[in-house]
Amino acid sequence: MLLHLLGLCNENTRFPLSEIKDDTKKLVKNCLQELQLL
Repeated sequence: MLLHLLGLCNENTRFPLSEIKDDTKKLVKNCLQELQLL
């Protein structure tokens, strides 16, 4: 489930999952929050 959501975020941000850093984690967190609001 989480990987699926990360995939949705990855499509929008174009960040490879292998390059997840603190800033990227924040973007993913924001994306997950937005998905929950939809």
